[in-house]
Amino acid sequence: MNENRSQWLPYGFIDDMRRYLDKKREERKQRQGSPQLVNAQTMNWFKKFSQNLPLSRQEVEEHLISRGLDIENTLWDYDEESGTVYFRLYSPNGKLVGMQEYRPHIQEKGGNDRGSGESWKKKRYFTIAPTNKTNRIWGMQSVDDRKYVFLTEGIFDAAPIISFGHPALALIGSDISQDLETQLSLLRKYYIGILDNDQGGLGGGKHKIKAVVNRLGGISMPVPNPYNDFGQMYEENPEEAKQFLESILNQI
Repeated sequence: MNENRSQWLPYGFIDDMRRYLDKKREERKQRQGSPQLVNAQTMNWFKKFSQNLPLSRQEVEEHLISRGLDIENTLWDYDEESGTVYFRLYSPNGKLVGMQEYRPHIQEKGGNDRGSGESWKKKRYFTIAPTNKTNRIWGMQSVDDRKYVFLTEGIFDAAPIISFGHPALALIGSDISQDLETQLSLLRKYYIGILDNDQGGLGGGKHKIKAVVNRLGGISMPVPNPYNDFGQMYEENPEEAKQFLESILNQI
C-alpha cells in the first residue's frame, strides 16, 4: 500500500476494514445457520418494520454492516429513541455542511421536505443542510492519492465501494450544482459515475451525474438489470458488485 496516504485515511484503514467486514459476514453466516434463530430474527424485524419501531443499536450496527458501511471507521451517530442514524456531510474542502438522517425502521423513503408538524420523522431519509445544500457530499475520508474516484447518488451506494477498497463520494442526489462541479474539478481526479438504474440516474439533464462526469473527462456506467442501484446490487450479490467495479477499472 502506498505510504503517501491522504490525511483523511489512517494507515492500514482499507486492510482493517476488509478484515472487519469479512469477520462480520462470517459471524452472520454462523448465526443464520440456526433455523430457530433465523425465524426469531425474522419475526422480530418484521414486527419492528410493520409497526415502524426503532431498532436497537446492535440491530442497527448489523444492518449498516450488511449495507457495506464500515461502522468502526465511519463517523456516524445513532439516536435509539427515535431510531435515527446521523451521517456527517462535507464539502470537498473538508467543511462540515450538513447531516443526513436515516431511519432504517421506516419503509417509506419520502422526500427532503420536513413539511409541517412531525411528519418528517416518518421519512426514511432526510437531509439537513443549513448552509449550501448543493455542495454536500459524503465519503471524503476515502479520497487519497489514487487518480480515480467513484461518484454515486447515495451513501449506501458509496459505502460498499469504499468497503471494496476504492475511493467513492456520495452526492446525496442525482444533481450536481455548478459550484460543486467546479470544486470536484479542482481535486483533479478521474471520475467514474455509478448511475442508478432509473430516470434520475439515466436522465440527460446537464446537472445530472452522467453529464457532469462527461464534462470532467470521466466515464459513467449504470448498474445492470435487475438492480435499481449499486447498494441493492451489493446487498443481493456482493461478488457481482465487486466484479462490476473491477470491469470498469479495467477500462481506464
